[in-house]
Amino acid sequence: MKKRFTLLSKRAFAKSQKASLQTVQNWERAGMPVESNNKVDPLKALRWLTERVQKKSKRADLAEEKTRADVARINAIRVKAEVETATLRGELHSTAECQASVGQLLALLWIEITAFPSRGQSAHPETPGLEKTLIDIVNETAKRLSDFANSKHINLLDEAVKLVHKATQNECSRSSARLPRRALEQSRSSD
Repeated sequence: MKKRFTLLSKRAFAKSQKASLQTVQNWERAGMPVESNNKVDPLKALRWLTERVQKKSKRADLAEEKTRADVARINAIRVKAEVETATLRGELHSTAECQASVGQLLALLWIEITAFPSRGQSAHPETPGLEKTLIDIVNETAKRLSDFANSKHINLLDEAVKLVHKATQNECSRSSARLPRRALEQSRSSD
């Protein structure tokens, strides 16, 4: 046997929902079903209220999503403006400029490192084969740096590491003829 809910007056329905009569009347104006005898079928009314809450929740979610998108868009505009301002002030440098500077620094550093073996042998002539041992150490270190850069896909230093590795493929020598002309000119002008 089906249990049938009895129809409630608007006041009784309001009391069952812990709402005011005015709230129930507002719900009715918003579309809550009311029977022709001005009574409320609680099942129909609760179904309508549930759907209304779900619709409001969806609208709130969409509004929140739109707000997050607006904030992200505003932040992107702000960051872009900051970058443009910093660029105009000369505070930022291009990737090419940074790569060139790092490459020059590494080339100058390489000049100094390749001088270690001959300096070590000159400082300790009593140790035969010291220069050869130091050359081997320098070459192995350069190879490890090159391998590391290749394994990590480091692009910024790629050209500089290739230069160092290329210089180490032939044995280090006191001659710096294998280094880039620009690095040599800079090292000579700094003397």
